Amino acid sequence: MIELVASIINYKTLDLTQTLVESLLKFYPDLPILLIDNGSNDESSAYIRTLDCKNVKPIFNEYNYGHGPALNQALTSANAKYVLTLDSDCKVLKAGWIEQMLDAFKKNRNLYAIGQLLQVNARGFNDQTGEVAYVHPSTAIIDTAKYATLKPMFHHGAPCLQNMIDAKARQYDLADFPALRSYVAHHDGGTGGRYGGWEPNVKRLAEDRPFLSIVTRCYKRPQGLQRCMESIARQTDPDYENVLIVDDKGIGVIKANGLFHQHRERVRGEYVHLLDDDDILLDNELVWRLKCIARTHGWPDVIMFRAVHPGGSIKPPNELWGKKPEGGQIGGESYVIKREIWKKHIHVFGEHGYPGDFYFITELFNHGYSVFWCDTVIAQAFTQNIGKREVVAG
Repeated sequence: MIELVASIINYKTLDLTQTLVESLLKFYPDLPILLIDNGSNDESSAYIRTLDCKNVKPIFNEYNYGHGPALNQALTSANAKYVLTLDSDCKVLKAGWIEQMLDAFKKNRNLYAIGQLLQVNARGFNDQTGEVAYVHPSTAIIDTAKYATLKPMFHHGAPCLQNMIDAKARQYDLADFPALRSYVAHHDGGTGGRYGGWEPNVKRLAEDRPFLSIVTRCYKRPQGLQRCMESIARQTDPDYENVLIVDDKGIGVIKANGLFHQHRERVRGEYVHLLDDDDILLDNELVWRLKCIARTHGWPDVIMFRAVHPGGSIKPPNELWGKKPEGGQIGGESYVIKREIWKKHIHVFGEHGYPGDFYFITELFNHGYSVFWCDTVIAQAFTQNIGKREVVAG
């Protein structure tokens, strides 16, 4: 593992990216650079493809994932002890600052990040009375080992917000480098200034609505529930909510199918996924993956995935992939649905007894909703009740 890698995120800013790369290489010609193009597909990505420098490693994302996810991509793939993050609208003015910033880590082993240290409010806006200490990622050096223990960077505008809050909770140190702007000029007019919004060309939701609601029914299986919730907590993108529906009376799985409809107003996400307490998520990037699918495939009504069922079988199986599901060959953990459609039809889940998941997805297919098929295994189910009598309390 090398000591330091610089990371630059490009999104349709040819002039700025070119200026930054050339100025950085002028003063630090041997510094490895990870140059990530965020789905630009314009002259800026063409420039990166033709850039003749052995120290520059380009990565071309198929889509614009946003600034935060691209920063997370750099920090998790750099294979370096530290990553220097640089916004594309920066220009290096002279040498000497990287050495000073790295020296701070040698003096303080508890240091997580160093750069321009700000105070921001809970929404990430500059506010000297704000409670959140925030090292601005426009020019910062970050300890990758410590980053791996924290919530990831995940949106545009203030991509480090939750990450810095988590760093404080873990009692990591953040440091200010007051002389930074004498070494690096930040013009603050890059992607956000040119294309607007917190995440250009990516649909944003209302701030009080998560992207995904993961709805979990549970009944007196604390170990299973803990395992389920721990698998959810490993999502790299925290733009989700976990709605727990508790069968506190032991009404049994058949009657409990109606609980989804009873609790439908508690669900707020743009999309909804059902994951019972005896299931786990296997895909730690499900939320991120759904966002990519939604914004590049016209926000489909239903997104179909695959899941591991008891005995190790994968459902839906190959012979039914891309086709209308058949009974016994699909479970509720295999599909994700737009919230309004989920609310409109979820009563069907509890109308026919067992298996409600099959009747519900059949209802959606019968109504002709748009379906996107993503051939990825996202979940695992551990128990199967078909053919067995369920023990009901009382």
